[in-house]
Amino acid sequence: MKDTVRILLLGDRGAGKSSLISTFVSQCFPEKVPGVLTPVQIPATESLEHVATVLIDTAGLAQEEHLVARIKDADAIILVYALGQTEAVDRLSSYWLPLIEESLSSPPSSSAPTSPYPKPVILAGNKADQRASSPPDSGVSPPSLRGGGGGG
Repeated sequence: MKDTVRILLLGDRGAGKSSLISTFVSQCFPEKVPGVLTPVQIPATESLEHVATVLIDTAGLAQEEHLVARIKDADAIILVYALGQTEAVDRLSSYWLPLIEESLSSPPSSSAPTSPYPKPVILAGNKADQRASSPPDSGVSPPSLRGGGGGG
């Protein structure tokens, strides 16, 4: 078992990645959040599995080379998007999921996993509070992780 799990938060600028991390750590929603947080270390004593965790924030407009390196180093990825924003959902399948898949691709081998995502990729719809005035079902759903995107 690993001693430390590295969780990378990815998503468009303004999706709320830094706010999610800050809220998790402080247990309250921050009034003001810096653009990008430094990696947040959570000690093993705070985990049921007794494994230390590092939450890694990214800038929504970071250079792809930087993101690819972070994706490869991560043990899991949380892909954050703003609920109710059609363009944010579209970018999941047009940019973020292909970037993750390409970053994690390796030469085919008999022991290669069957999934294009050899590590957990978690979709996190964020900013639900900002769509309170929207109808309950805006018709926007995240793409499927299987089959290369498309409707949910």
